[in-house]
Amino acid sequence: MKEEKKSRIKIIKIKEPKNSSVKKYESAVKMNSEIIETGLFGCQDKTQVECSINFARYLKGCGITIKNHLLFFKLIETNNKWIVDELIGNKEANLLFTQIPVDKFIIEKSLTILAYWHPDQIYHKVLESLLGIIESAYYDSDDGYKLYNLQIADINTIGKYLEKEKGQDYTTNRIILDILHKISQLGGYDNENKKSIIAKHAFNIRFAFFDDRKDLRNIIPQLLLVKVKHEEVAPSEGFKEFLKNKKDK
Repeated sequence: MKEEKKSRIKIIKIKEPKNSSVKKYESAVKMNSEIIETGLFGCQDKTQVECSINFARYLKGCGITIKNHLLFFKLIETNNKWIVDELIGNKEANLLFTQIPVDKFIIEKSLTILAYWHPDQIYHKVLESLLGIIESAYYDSDDGYKLYNLQIADINTIGKYLEKEKGQDYTTNRIILDILHKISQLGGYDNENKKSIIAKHAFNIRFAFFDDRKDLRNIIPQLLLVKVKHEEVAPSEGFKEFLKNKKDK
């Protein structure tokens, strides 16, 4: 009898491309971007706030660059004292974005955030960092206007954060008064009517601050000047203790 030949099945091993695992991780990050974003920027509960604080510490260590500055901006936008303190540290808040060229997006976004909050709701370091962007953009008011055309509502948004009773040397007042001074010079070379209207309104708010006979409510809509307290989500007591011990070292 002829010996029956057994068929042999040859198993071919396909080598996985070296970068396939990287692509899988990248795909996983994209699919779970909402979870990641909520964890880093949500600030709806103690866990999210603590996650944001840790990320702020990491980001501060990286340093602000053109590539990552919007991540810094996103953390500023949370308006959470604990997160912003970790992000900025002991630096002057209004200088946070000075290394980054301003553009229409970041000017408009800054004004939108400032318009959203009432005086006393916004954390002073958040306020100062956003005002720093506006100050940089309108250092030359006509150049800034080319990036973003200011409206009367924008000037009111900036002016509503003045605290007349604290005087002109108070940090926030000083920054705002400098911004209003620059904007009051808008259109000085071309006499464009729209610019002149904006410049005059900026001048009037600034003048009302210095004139004891005038009230800001006569220039800025009173509704914008209403002070509202802000309640934010804080980290757990254990995490607060950790932050305190870290500062003490």
